[in-house]
Amino acid sequence: RFQKYIFGAAPYRDPVVASGLGNFFVDVDGNKYLDLSSGQFCLALGYSNTAFEIAVIKQFKKIIHTNTLYLSEPVLAAFKALASILPAGMNKSILLSTGAEAIEFALRNAKFYSGKEGVVALEHGYHGLTLAAQSITSGGKYARPKVPKTFIIPVPDYPNYSGGLTNKALAAAYLKKAEKTLAAQQGQIAVFVIEPILSAGGMIFPAKEYFQGLAQLAKKHKALLVVDESQTGFGRTGKWFAFEHFGIMPDIVVGAKAAGLGLPVSVVAMKDKIANALEGRLMHFSSHQNDPIQGAVLEFVIKYLTVNKFLGKIRRRGEYFLRQLERLAEKQLGLINPRGLGLMLAFDLKLSDPPVRAQNDYLPGQKLISMLEKKGVAIQAINRGRTFRILPSYAITESEIDLFIKKLEEALREL
Repeated sequence: RFQKYIFGAAPYRDPVVASGLGNFFVDVDGNKYLDLSSGQFCLALGYSNTAFEIAVIKQFKKIIHTNTLYLSEPVLAAFKALASILPAGMNKSILLSTGAEAIEFALRNAKFYSGKEGVVALEHGYHGLTLAAQSITSGGKYARPKVPKTFIIPVPDYPNYSGGLTNKALAAAYLKKAEKTLAAQQGQIAVFVIEPILSAGGMIFPAKEYFQGLAQLAKKHKALLVVDESQTGFGRTGKWFAFEHFGIMPDIVVGAKAAGLGLPVSVVAMKDKIANALEGRLMHFSSHQNDPIQGAVLEFVIKYLTVNKFLGKIRRRGEYFLRQLERLAEKQLGLINPRGLGLMLAFDLKLSDPPVRAQNDYLPGQKLISMLEKKGVAIQAINRGRTFRILPSYAITESEIDLFIKKLEEALREL
């Protein structure tokens, strides 16, 4: 009935979603699915969280939008709450709508601050679909046209490396490659943009030494360091921000997804010295910039996760989830490379290169997705079905993890 109205921007699945509760959604036919992607990694508290609904409705009844030149109480409260979970000296921020918009803001301001135009990004990074963001996504291969002075450096993917080096040594080798790639660009680079975990690029978890080396390389080039925490921020890895695991200090932090719990909220926070240098010199106007509803949502997220001590829960639940994946991998069912940090996990399928077919369902990984869907589990895969990524809500329980592991084992045996 509706096919002719739908633009096929993605390979949409068959279920049409009707409702959601907790960590499950229900389709129009009444089928129930355990959602291991928390929507599009945004529903950090799952579906229909009562406390969140109350907070949103309360703000909706007051005011949801204002003129860009006017601030509101919930926005001011959100700025203060955000500063409380960021490093000292990073107090000033702005609320926007999407991760891509936030990246564009960060790049624009970094270039203006430094007076330079060069941007360094990671080979398999994902930062959005607007032009500057697309130019640093997947090496910029889909950007039309690619923004000039964009430099892409390689990323170590240890689970798929077989050369004999340790993870730390591999990181050092890749840092040397990066330094060589950028040697001729001294004086041109304004900013380095990194993802702490490269999600869309293959769920790559580089060693902390790699990020520490990149931070030093940015300093060598007198460039700002932007950490894109769109997926990893606001508790996903068991800390407020993933860069805290690596002992680095960014100049600018971008956050999204969990910041809005399903509503379009993104943030950009920057060091005070950068903000102070830019204020009054570079203006930014956006239709949904510092909206009251954004402020109310972000303040709720920070307070709710704090009061309910979610960071510790995320670490413990993530460790449990990873152990269960590791045990399943020991059964040699084709599941390899289980990995994760907090509730951001992944595994690979051990496959020979499958033949290219017209239908994705011919590929083993896509077949596994369909099999799990029929068993009531919704999960995503990348790398043509080789890599499965798991970013469930922070409220997932051990019994729900066990349910998934049981269904996954059944599907792997059938596959």
